[in-house]
Amino acid sequence: MIKVVTFLARLVRNAILFAVCVCVVLFIVLSVAEIPLHARIIDAITARLSTDFMSVHIDRATVSLRQGLVLNTAQVRFNLETNDLFVQAQEVRCDLSIRPGRPWVEWLDGVRLVRPEAVFLPAAMPRGAGTPAPVRGLQQMRLSRVLVELENPVFCGIAPARVTADLSLNAATLGLDNLRAEWRSSETESITGSVRMDIQTGRFEIKASGSLCPTTIRPILVLVRCRSGIHYCDRITSPEVPLSVSCDLLLTPDVQNLRFDIQSQALSWNNIALTRVACGIVAVNPGTPNEWRVTLAPLQVASTNGSARATLVYEDATGLLQVDAQSQMPTGELFRIIELFQNGILDRVIVGGVPHLTVSGTIDADSKRLLPYDLKGTIRAPSLSLYGIPMAQTTCDFTVRNQYNVAFNNLHAKLANGGDLSGRFSFDLTADTPEMPYRAELAIVDATLRDLLRPLTTTNLWEGGVSGAVTLSGTLATNQLESLAGNGSFALAGAVLSRVPLFAGLTEYMVRNIPGVDLLVSQSDASLTFQAGAGEVRSSDLLVEGDIFSMLGKGSYNFLQDDLNVTVRANIFRKDSIAGRVTRIISLPFSRLLLEFHVAGSASQPRWNYRGIIQRIVGTVTGPEADQDKVETPRETVDP
Repeated sequence: MIKVVTFLARLVRNAILFAVCVCVVLFIVLSVAEIPLHARIIDAITARLSTDFMSVHIDRATVSLRQGLVLNTAQVRFNLETNDLFVQAQEVRCDLSIRPGRPWVEWLDGVRLVRPEAVFLPAAMPRGAGTPAPVRGLQQMRLSRVLVELENPVFCGIAPARVTADLSLNAATLGLDNLRAEWRSSETESITGSVRMDIQTGRFEIKASGSLCPTTIRPILVLVRCRSGIHYCDRITSPEVPLSVSCDLLLTPDVQNLRFDIQSQALSWNNIALTRVACGIVAVNPGTPNEWRVTLAPLQVASTNGSARATLVYEDATGLLQVDAQSQMPTGELFRIIELFQNGILDRVIVGGVPHLTVSGTIDADSKRLLPYDLKGTIRAPSLSLYGIPMAQTTCDFTVRNQYNVAFNNLHAKLANGGDLSGRFSFDLTADTPEMPYRAELAIVDATLRDLLRPLTTTNLWEGGVSGAVTLSGTLATNQLESLAGNGSFALAGAVLSRVPLFAGLTEYMVRNIPGVDLLVSQSDASLTFQAGAGEVRSSDLLVEGDIFSMLGKGSYNFLQDDLNVTVRANIFRKDSIAGRVTRIISLPFSRLLLEFHVAGSASQPRWNYRGIIQRIVGTVTGPEADQDKVETPRETVDP
């Protein structure tokens, strides 16, 4: 009996050990093995999930204790009114916990998607009557804190290395909380936030913040078709650190809203090194393609040379960019930042130092088009070179109309070597007028000839102060002399005209015929009114005065041929002196016979030809040496 009991005990023990071993082996096998689901089961599941507007496809599915439910090459495509959203994952791994009495969807504890991809495709699936069915089904589902992990996702070009979030589903509202996305390109490039999607209404909302590089931001702008935002994003050329970004994205069937707040302490915009940038970007689309309205406000930038603040509003429908900006930085940097006047048209208007500039109005955001410009602004510059004329303490208003019709109004400036300048100046810089027509109305008080003539000559012979007013027009790029037209008047004081080749001929003539007269002759003052046109300047009241002699002249100078044709009458004593008045009364009957000259030739080497009887009288006194050729060519003058 004892032996029977012992045998049974051993048999039971061995059976238990065998059963345990079988369970362990079975557990190990089930943990490692992946049990494939039959194709009929997969087809039944995908057919149940698919509707008239949504298609679900799964190539293969397996179940294992270690990995749970694994779906291989899972694809979903569904219609979004205007196009289709196609989502595909290489693998979908579902962690399951058996919860008897609950819907199977609530057995889900976690989802891991390996290489998920999402793109928008042209619409191929019409919306059908079955649309509300999945919505009703989703309204009955409840999910709470299901861990979702995306490994190497790519969504319309947005490709973080890893995304994690807590998934919830309640009343057809899909939520992703504690969302975190990380990129491999930078250890500090990541964002956190949340996502809400109302499956019934199609409302999609994202709130996120973090640090992103421009190359990461750009696909987001491409996704929402924000052309102007892409344009400005591409201008960020070399960020040293990721940009601090906060994002608020709202997409509905009726409207699309995108807001970015960007800040950075060091980046390069259009290859300009900026020490600080702060920008708010708001893009709104009412649901119609090419009707984006993008607002950059405030746009604040600072460089080592100054700072600027602007508000830019781009209308996609009109192609116009509204500008409202003010700056205290070099104009070269400012114009490159706001991409204005970048084709070299203002190279001859050089603003020195750090000016204060304001500008507002609208411009064409696409330089290839010819939409009208409407800009106005002010300039306060410590120095300004306007086509070679040096000015300081300059203030003016400016406007830009049509396509680069630029006007400087209420211009007030101090010239570099003294004197004041005021007036207006305008020119046309449009592409279809390459000659660059201009018009100037200027008044000058106590300026120096050296400053005013700097654009025309490099000689230092012109000295003295000048006052006057001119009205001129012509072209700046081509045919400057032929196109010159206008009139004006000038009064010159304190000059040394005897050293200028144009007037040195009189001094040379008098010295050759009246020894010692050069000690008494010093023409220093002049005045005239003139008219210009057809490449020629004409005057009928040229007055040049010195210590002893004064000259009255009339005639013309042809710029094109460099040809003088002037008649000059020299008088003893100044015109307004008592002696001058007396001698003029006495010599009035003989004035045309006495000291009259004809000046001809080039402006650099004029020929003074005496006309009258005084040469014969001088010849009888000084001898035949003075009786020379009537055409006298002065010796070459030397720059003082």
